[in-house]
Amino acid sequence: MSSFSVGQIWALYDPLDHMPRLYAKIKKVLELEMKVEVTWLESKQKSHIPISCGEFKYGERTVKSYLTFSHLMDHIGGTGKKKKSIITINPRKGETWALFRDWKKQQKRPYSYDFVQVVSELDSGGIGVAYLGRVEGFTSVYKLVEQNGVLQMMVTCDEMLRFSHRVPSFKLTGDEKKGVPAGSFELDPAAIPRDYLEASEVKQEE
Repeated sequence: MSSFSVGQIWALYDPLDHMPRLYAKIKKVLELEMKVEVTWLESKQKSHIPISCGEFKYGERTVKSYLTFSHLMDHIGGTGKKKKSIITINPRKGETWALFRDWKKQQKRPYSYDFVQVVSELDSGGIGVAYLGRVEGFTSVYKLVEQNGVLQMMVTCDEMLRFSHRVPSFKLTGDEKKGVPAGSFELDPAAIPRDYLEASEVKQEE
């Protein structure tokens, strides 16, 4: 419970597919109950697929178990009249995210994903991303790869709904275990669908 503080914005697990794409602002930490009082953030956009980027407004207040929380989110508060009512969340350089694969605005569950590293901040042209592919023999270790001959691409501003959810990760040095490439990423398994965690061969500790 020590990780939680009033005013923080957290990602919570979506009960429909358990991916961390719901956002909430902490209002009160209930340590004895092991719960957190939050205000939901609701996207200002409308879509048939979940929205994880852009401007969000405050919604209803509720109490959630600490087990439903995934990770802190970087965010920007509104300015002027929007200062207290609008929160902006976008992928940040260096983060790892899941993209909806074969993205269409009418896409329905179950979703398919591509995993990427964000390589540039959002500007008028969009956000640059680099594809990640799973390292053979590991369930959640990913490295930079080409996909259909493409290593990096731009997600334009009108394609931001392609971003499904942030996948917490940390960068590996290559010294952690035999077969781990330097510069690869250990992705949080809790933010990866179960089907994607099935490795053809799981390497054992030497």
